[in-house]
Amino acid sequence: MEGLKIRKLADKSEGERVVVPVLETVTLRNGESVQIATGNTKLVNPDTPGTDHEPWPSAGIQLEVAPDECKLPTSVVDRGISEGWITGEAEELVRRPAGPADNPTRAWHYFVHYDALVFHTVDGDIRYLVTRQPDKYVEGDEPGVMEVTDALYAEGATQVDWHYTVEKAN
Repeated sequence: MEGLKIRKLADKSEGERVVVPVLETVTLRNGESVQIATGNTKLVNPDTPGTDHEPWPSAGIQLEVAPDECKLPTSVVDRGISEGWITGEAEELVRRPAGPADNPTRAWHYFVHYDALVFHTVDGDIRYLVTRQPDKYVEGDEPGVMEVTDALYAEGATQVDWHYTVEKAN
């Protein structure tokens, strides 16, 4: 299954960013502190004082590869929703037992389910229907075929999926 490739675009219409070396403070045996270059670089706004620099503002996203079907990690969906370039439709929070086989409800997994995920790109919205949710399933089973039961918990015959499987709607 081909993956989705997202490109975040920067709004470079105002301001400036320059490349500077990343420095690390090292304390010598004599107690003196010195800064040495790590070999890495970072982009900084020269007008911002101190060391905490902001990135370029967002100009939106582009889907460089938008396959008809793909899997999306929950971390990507969470980030996209928090940054505003994904909208989840019909959000539902579900809870599943996560404890050991002899006491499955001692801990819990929480999953967010959606009917669809809409990517707000610079070229317009692209809507994906969610065909498989992040959830706890019977090991090796397709969703909805077998229910996770107490006996399956006791056998340890479950798996947790931390991704959405989606299919392009438009």
